[in-house]
Amino acid sequence: MRQTDVWFGILGFCGAIIILIVAIPMGIPDRVISGISIRMFPKTIVTLIAILSLMLVVQRLIWPACSENNFTKQELPLDALMLLTLPVSYLIVKFLGIPAFALVATPIAMWVYGDRSWLRIGITAVSFAVLARVVVVHLLQRPPLGIF
Repeated sequence: MRQTDVWFGILGFCGAIIILIVAIPMGIPDRVISGISIRMFPKTIVTLIAILSLMLVVQRLIWPACSENNFTKQELPLDALMLLTLPVSYLIVKFLGIPAFALVATPIAMWVYGDRSWLRIGITAVSFAVLARVVVVHLLQRPPLGIF
């Protein structure tokens, strides 16, 4: 059992609760646009982080033998590299828009993590781009960002 996973799970859960109770009410005004509160999306993401953090703790404490990671030392720098691309991703989304970013970022991420089937990569990338377009423009009724 890796104790760091338990501590990261507890830290993630506590951080999510603090964001949910303090940061979202302080930083995001409570308005309703087209029947949807603008706090809904951040609350959904933070709640998902809290649930996944608790699942990590429970997995490590209840089933320690079944949950050992078999990461190789080569896979860990890829995770760090993908995490470091988040600031670059923000700039790309700001200028190109979410659907165009999904068309570019999904194949790159799938290729980095080992999927070499171009059909599967193409279908997944186009599906994410279409889903992003539908959610942003049609469901949330926001104007499209960037080139889409």
